[in-house]
Amino acid sequence: MSDIDNEPIHLDQWVKINRFLVFYKFMAIFSMLIALLLIGNLIFTSLKPPLVIENLSSGSGHKIWNAKYESLAITKDDINDLIRNFILARYEWSEFNIDKIADGIRPFVSEGLFKQIKKDLQNQQFKEINAPNEYGGNNEASGNEKNRKLPKSINERVLISKIDIGDKSIIADFDRVIGIEGVKIVSSTQIALEIIEGEVTYKNPLGIYINGVTEHEKN
Repeated sequence: MSDIDNEPIHLDQWVKINRFLVFYKFMAIFSMLIALLLIGNLIFTSLKPPLVIENLSSGSGHKIWNAKYESLAITKDDINDLIRNFILARYEWSEFNIDKIADGIRPFVSEGLFKQIKKDLQNQQFKEINAPNEYGGNNEASGNEKNRKLPKSINERVLISKIDIGDKSIIADFDRVIGIEGVKIVSSTQIALEIIEGEVTYKNPLGIYINGVTEHEKN
């Protein structure tokens, strides 16, 4: 068989190989386009506002709306709310329970201040046990410190009169109404506070914390 007779066979093989290469190139381009579309869709979806679905408390269905991504700017109102929540958690209680008070202030204060306040609360409890007439109560010493207890009925309420948020200082004035066995004692208090930014959490979405408190009794 001559070379001329073999030419159609070689030509046919070349055509098949060429078609395969074209098909392979087409599939490669097609796969790349699909990948680009998927990446683009992923980016577009991540930039879209999240869809929020709320179950209505009445059990009558649900409410749907699109949320918005916004940077939260800290305002004076936010700081005011932080200070108000801290004062109520720190100074207002129906029973003097150190763990409950500490848990209440934890979302609003730095870790260092949290430890300091908890230590102060422990000292306050010891002081109240050993100073029966401080609030006008009748907590007589029994001679055995282990048997000394706080009055059965003791609570504290707070009336916030002013929160002054300045450029260089933050001052809050409030009255502490302490009730011991039905007797009410009013004490006016002023505190100066230091605010810092910290970790954003579920309970503190703005990430602002009280890092220092200086307390003064006004009378």
